[in-house]
Amino acid sequence: MKPEIIEALALELTKATIADTNPQTINFKSADLWVKTYLESEKQIKEAVAKANPPAVDVSDIPIFGR
Repeated sequence: MKPEIIEALALELTKATIADTNPQTINFKSADLWVKTYLESEKQIKEAVAKANPPAVDVSDIPIFGR
């Protein structure tokens, strides 16, 4: 997946996560909140991408086809 798509998804997840948070318990204007939430969102997106697209197995790694 292109980095630009991952960034866009992470930003949307960040906005949704912050929107779902109780405004009385956080400061929406806190840069730390936005950065931490974005980084966590980006991590979640990358983990989901990795899970959905496992690395291809080299046929030579399979004992039957190995040398």
